[in-house]
Amino acid sequence: YSMAEEKQKANDEILNLFEVDANYESRVCGQHIDLVKWNRKILKFKDEKETVSALQRLKEAMNDKVKESCKEEYSIGCSMGSAMKDKFVLFEKKDQVIVKLIMDPLDIDSKQRTFVSKALSS
Repeated sequence: YSMAEEKQKANDEILNLFEVDANYESRVCGQHIDLVKWNRKILKFKDEKETVSALQRLKEAMNDKVKESCKEEYSIGCSMGSAMKDKFVLFEKKDQVIVKLIMDPLDIDSKQRTFVSKALSS
């Protein structure tokens, strides 16, 4: 696959999260202002590899926090982009929790949509 085909394949899988029969439940909330500021900072990096690396560190931090809080390990992925399209995707279809960081020109309208696999016990 070319890089463009890989990106399109990832975006197709993202869209599947929104299907009625998807195996995820989701919730939307506003992003904390500190997260909005951090996201804006990493989106300004000239090298996309730096942005991906920063998002990877955020993903690892989320994994560590969930493991600490829940005393269990879950596979967590994340993505970042606009309401219309993700620019960066760091999740796989098998991830149990997916956090989508949805950026908007207005800080107050930047959202976080969290998808949790229906297969997880309550």
